[in-house]
Amino acid sequence: MQTATLLHQLGAPSHRLERVIGRLARVIEEPVDVLYTPTSLLLSFESGSQRTVLKRIEPGDTDLGKLYEVDEALEYLEDGKASLAETSARLTAISQQGARYPLWLILLSAADVSGCVTVFLGAGIREVLFATLMVGVIQAWGIWLRRITPQENLLEVTAGFFCAAIALALSAVIPAFDDRIATLGSLIILVPGLNFTVAMTELANRHFSSGVARLAWAAVVFLALACGVAMAWRLGAELRPAEVNSIRLPGWAYFVALFISPFLLAILFQARRSEWSIIVVVAWAGFISSATAAGWKGSEFGALVGALVIGLAGNLYARWLDRPALVATMPGILLLVPGSLGYRSLTAFIEQEGLAGLEFAFGTVLIAISIVGGLLVSNLLAPPRRSL
Repeated sequence: MQTATLLHQLGAPSHRLERVIGRLARVIEEPVDVLYTPTSLLLSFESGSQRTVLKRIEPGDTDLGKLYEVDEALEYLEDGKASLAETSARLTAISQQGARYPLWLILLSAADVSGCVTVFLGAGIREVLFATLMVGVIQAWGIWLRRITPQENLLEVTAGFFCAAIALALSAVIPAFDDRIATLGSLIILVPGLNFTVAMTELANRHFSSGVARLAWAAVVFLALACGVAMAWRLGAELRPAEVNSIRLPGWAYFVALFISPFLLAILFQARRSEWSIIVVVAWAGFISSATAAGWKGSEFGALVGALVIGLAGNLYARWLDRPALVATMPGILLLVPGSLGYRSLTAFIEQEGLAGLEFAFGTVLIAISIVGGLLVSNLLAPPRRSL
């Protein structure tokens, strides 16, 4: 139960978590059946008098550094280098550790990631600066909601409203300011593209209960963001200029954003500094291969190739160093996920552009499926040694 709860809180997908628990059960010779969803954990122990334990657990943020340490602790137990009591004590110590990086660095990294993504969306310097500054405000607002009031579920809808409202107001006074791209860039840190892709991965691995629950979770977050944006757009529709021609940044800005993004994601995912090099190389390789393939055969093919490259690199890293493949693959996959398409689909429906909304929605699903397909093929070509 301790291991399963900790892995859940560190962001392990259901199919990987259940594999780890199954492997651990064989090591300690304690047969157990596991059923995991994003908010509950059910364990049924079969030795002696059968007993079942159900635990309600809250989802946590992905922490690759702690995932690495948990995997290392379980490896010591499996190899006989540590006893069960020693492993339990080490897992307790890992769970009680604070954040690996200071809060100011995490907030700065989140803001810079949003700025980089806004560059990828083809925005100008005004929109990039707006997205970068607003993410800092959003993160501070989220921290306040979690610590001061029990209303953290209001983060998405309130952030969507304020970002869209401020962007609309600025578009009325700042020339060549595209409030739509600026709003998307500022909210991208909240868009659940990764959760949506993980849900599709769980469904592909026949973990239906967890996959459907995570898919519903992503859908609710999408709708909450869209609801906040829709309210702002309805109230301030007259502020938007009839025509907006945003001034795009020069080509070198795109490469600068690509260069720094993996480092920022490594900080956000709390990766250990010793793993930064593999995270950066895998993310660069996946993004570049995806962009190259997309220019050749379309965005869906690009997503498949990018995920295949990331999956192969992560699995080879896991086989070479016998460490979790998730450490190498998670940040790279985040650069491929179709969160912006899902957001654009909902905003298109808000503006009564049904055909465009359907196209974006279908594109979101196709790209997510392509990413899942690439990861599954990579597991076939180079199976990782570790369950994580």
